Amino acid sequence: MFLKDLQESHACIGGFAQEGPKPSQLSLEDLYKRHNCLGGHAQAGQGPSHLPVEDLYKSERRMGHCTQGKSKPRHLPVEDLYEPKGGMRHCTQGTSKPRRLPVKDLGLVHAQSSPPPPPPPLLSELDILTNFKDSVNTTSSAFSTWTGASYCSWYGITCNGGGAVTAVDLSYSSLSGSLPLDFGSLSQLSVLHLENNEFHGQLPSSWSDLGSSLVELYLGFNQVTGQLPPAWSSLTSSYKLFFQSNTLTGLIPSSWSSMSVLFRLVLDSNVDLCGDIPASLSSAVSYTGTGITVSCPGPPPPPPGLTYALLTLKAAVTDDPGNALVDWTEANAANQCVSWPGISCTGSAITSVDLSFFDLQVHSLSIWVLSHTNAVRSPCI
Repeated sequence: MFLKDLQESHACIGGFAQEGPKPSQLSLEDLYKRHNCLGGHAQAGQGPSHLPVEDLYKSERRMGHCTQGKSKPRHLPVEDLYEPKGGMRHCTQGTSKPRRLPVKDLGLVHAQSSPPPPPPPLLSELDILTNFKDSVNTTSSAFSTWTGASYCSWYGITCNGGGAVTAVDLSYSSLSGSLPLDFGSLSQLSVLHLENNEFHGQLPSSWSDLGSSLVELYLGFNQVTGQLPPAWSSLTSSYKLFFQSNTLTGLIPSSWSSMSVLFRLVLDSNVDLCGDIPASLSSAVSYTGTGITVSCPGPPPPPPGLTYALLTLKAAVTDDPGNALVDWTEANAANQCVSWPGISCTGSAITSVDLSFFDLQVHSLSIWVLSHTNAVRSPCI
């Protein structure tokens, strides 16, 4: 129902529509002030924020006797507004009837959806260091001074004049555990030494958040696995990166070419590193004991299919006196469920192989190949 239909019907709204521009919303107080239209329910200063349906229904004289002695519904049917017997009869003026009455046309207040919850608060540097201490194991006394809130005085921690952590040096501290993801939130961290420990797992991609602050990173002689993160290309101020004697794999990411000030990239003794060195880093990389400059191996081939296993079995037959396997050919593989002796299928899937009593002599290795094909249950030869 459009507002102009209500506003232009002088008889319906009791003279509300005036010459001149029409408002975009019909305020509820304007409805309530029309004593004749709403049956005298409006009281001075008591216009509610919502128009009760019963107030419309009680006004029999103006609303076309909608109630007719029946119980009052919770909502006013749209058709009662468009086709009333009394005071609303001229409101539509021949327009088509919508299926629903838009709430905005009556000026009703929409219930607002709840705002999204606020994001979790950022961890303080004290929280980050404390969480790191709690997440690793050590047999040394490296954390003996890590008590209280004055973390700038803790062993291995260096801060600037503003109290922000700029360096963490816990090398040779007998630490074991995963590398701390939250260290990427130490926004002023420029030096991180964690070499000669027993850290494991992958290099955290979140450390890319250190951006231009990180200058030196020493992670040699740990048990770090996985690949060098391409996201670390954001470490544009990094001068030295040491990863020797871990178990890293894969390529040096081509995105690391953006590390224009990188002077040393030490990757020695990561035997599964491979591939080419980005041209801009060729003078910085140390890679003794790796596969770097050698092409990375391709993915392993898929396991042989069942047809291949069966043809391998036939090729290993040294004696077939009855020519039982004469139809076992690659050209006839599409009909193996029908024309290959000894083969049983469910639908088009081979489920069993039974070559009993064929007097075949077969190499034992081929039997092993066939028995390790998961699709076949109990090969019998």
